[in-house]
Amino acid sequence: MEGIWLVSQLMLWTLVVVLAVVVVSLLRNVGLLATAVKQLQTGAQDTLTLEAGAPVSELPLTTLAGQATSLAAQRGAPAMLVFVSPDCGPCHDLLLALHQGTPVLPDLPPATQRVLMSLGDAAATQALLEEVPFRDGSVLLADSTAVKERWGIRATPTTVLLDAEGRYLRHKLGFSAPATGQASPERRRDAAVQA
Repeated sequence: MEGIWLVSQLMLWTLVVVLAVVVVSLLRNVGLLATAVKQLQTGAQDTLTLEAGAPVSELPLTTLAGQATSLAAQRGAPAMLVFVSPDCGPCHDLLLALHQGTPVLPDLPPATQRVLMSLGDAAATQALLEEVPFRDGSVLLADSTAVKERWGIRATPTTVLLDAEGRYLRHKLGFSAPATGQASPERRRDAAVQA
């Protein structure tokens, strides 16, 4: 009888140790999961590195026709730079809102020029403009790596306001469409595909 009691005690303690290892492993994985979620949330946060009142650094820019240009060519009037990615749903909503005259940044200075800064290639940007027109402004192609490294813009849409001398004033990260019940062409197309 003593042998059975000793074996059962040994099995019980083995089970306790195994359960302890499992619990520690689960707690460790929950910690790793929490860290991963925090990193994902940090990626969506505002990471702009521009300082208010300071001149912005130049970016490699080209026109849709492939000609090199610069931000200096935009100086002389305040500029609202609208950074978009052609495949970004909220970017489509933002462009549609601009097309409809919805203010994106409040209290714009008079005679503010609008500049669409596409992080896509010329063909994708042209397709975007055929879907959602961008009027009364310039369209430029920007190198996404340079935008990320020099200005800290890691998400689109991002709208940046510069003064007439090319100094940073303020910005807005993201875009939420006003509740009008009207979907962007991108969202209408997605709904048609799902139906």
